[in-house]
Amino acid sequence: MKDRIKQIQDSTGMTQSDFAHHIGLSPAALSSIYGGRTNPTLKTVECIQSKFPDINLIWLINGEGNMFLTDKKLSDDPTKDEQPTLNFAEPQKNPQNTPPKQPKSMAFQASVRNTPINQANFEVKNPDKPKRSITEIRIYFDDLTYETFVPKKM
Repeated sequence: MKDRIKQIQDSTGMTQSDFAHHIGLSPAALSSIYGGRTNPTLKTVECIQSKFPDINLIWLINGEGNMFLTDKKLSDDPTKDEQPTLNFAEPQKNPQNTPPKQPKSMAFQASVRNTPINQANFEVKNPDKPKRSITEIRIYFDDLTYETFVPKKM
């Protein structure tokens, strides 16, 4: 699975560190997976799927099938599988004013580059400990003297 994760990273054009941060892992954890020291966990798979919903999870986990999910089935008639194009000369006559679809790898790279990196700010609160307050501050000098500061009580 580590090779398939590396393949996803390569298809995004991100560095290993950027890719790790993007999917919500530490660079060290991703390096450990690439180096074979640890195996990818379910959390790793979930992180990848949350950032890249077009990735085929069966391919990622088992290596079976295509890297990307496909939204349509190919028909026997090749003209039905052609992508619609924009006619800039007469846009009002184009029934599906949609741009031509990019190949999956190109669309995937574009979506990754435009995805904002969410960085959460965490504040740890421990309700079991009573609130602490500063009672004294001491500053030691190189001439072996010190000064003590005591905050005023409010």
